[in-house]
Amino acid sequence: MPVAVLSRAVPLGIAVAVAMKGVARMVPGTEDEFEVVYRNTQRATATDVVVVVDILPGLEFAGASAGGTYYADGRCSNQLFWKLGNLAAGAEGTLRFRLRIPAGTPTA
Repeated sequence: MPVAVLSRAVPLGIAVAVAMKGVARMVPGTEDEFEVVYRNTQRATATDVVVVVDILPGLEFAGASAGGTYYADGRCSNQLFWKLGNLAAGAEGTLRFRLRIPAGTPTA
């Protein structure tokens, strides 16, 4: 699943690294947990940081850690957002969310 980090005011050279962890293959009829690990890898604060996860078609959103907001419809359909605010140099954290794949979904 694609993950993006957005920041309104990131000084030159500021980078927020992200990595996603979870199962490699989901089984129809089950629910699995995924993690997004983030870290400001530079020496200055990144401001107004937002983490965005695009939920793939066919998967159902089942929940997110505190502060996660899911949009099922509209301009941001099938996207999950966390507004982290300012991220100090070296700050890091983990965001969690759960997805479900409906029973009977064909697999490749």
